[in-house]
Amino acid sequence: DGKVVFSKGFGLRDVASKKPVTPDTLFAVGSTTKAFTAAALLMAVDAKKVKLDDAPKKYLPYFKMRDPETDAKITVRDLLRHTSGLTRTDLMMLAADGKLNREQMIQAACNALPTAKLGEKWQYQNIMFSAAGEIASKSFGQPYEKVIENRIFTPLGMKRANLSVKPTLADADHATGYMLDIASKKSSPVPMRSIDSTAAAGAINASATEMAKWVKFWLDRGVAGNKRLLTEASVTEATKYQVDSPLGGYGFGWFLSKWEGVPVVEHGGNIDGYNANVAFIPSQKIG
Repeated sequence: DGKVVFSKGFGLRDVASKKPVTPDTLFAVGSTTKAFTAAALLMAVDAKKVKLDDAPKKYLPYFKMRDPETDAKITVRDLLRHTSGLTRTDLMMLAADGKLNREQMIQAACNALPTAKLGEKWQYQNIMFSAAGEIASKSFGQPYEKVIENRIFTPLGMKRANLSVKPTLADADHATGYMLDIASKKSSPVPMRSIDSTAAAGAINASATEMAKWVKFWLDRGVAGNKRLLTEASVTEATKYQVDSPLGGYGFGWFLSKWEGVPVVEHGGNIDGYNANVAFIPSQKIG
């Protein structure tokens, strides 16, 4: 009901120096970033700058899919719900960061061999979400990072949230990421991974305190403070069934599942050394 009822840090943010996790510790939140990207793009839809059923190439002239039929029919909606016909191209995303810029990364993914017909099934696709972020960027005439900062972080009061490794590591309260070696059962620190070229798919770093504001924004149906940032129609569109997914359904940057028979809106985030999950139950006003 709009109030934070529990907020606590557990464990250590740095094992070597025994620094504890606090509710304000910055973590990489990985693919939970996708809902931010979807929200930014829907803000462009609300502003009549974008239509969900437009072709991506209307906004990104370089966007050209390998399959001619897909290229002729793909829409912005397909980018947001993972129905482009492409499966993951993550090896390229991880290996080429810093070597390819966003346009080049999107062009390369578009040229991948499709594994399904357009709209045939849900297949998770990070770089298509990067394309969605670039459409938001073009629509508002600002880099993707500035769109997220100006239209989401600032109005929600997420003052320390960011989209880059450097400011995160410079923050006194940030978590080191760790990987567990299954065989030895020992964990060791891993460097934070930069994914600047595909930031819209998973580059946000934030704290539990700040992510609570994000959850509240969705439970308040697109309102932050007394200001509406996202229309009711866009909130509904983002969180309604668009396509089947392994958890049940998928909206725009949100999985749709059930817990104890009650509809849940959620998304996980996994990136080197970090795991996150954001979930809320609209009917119960809890997240």
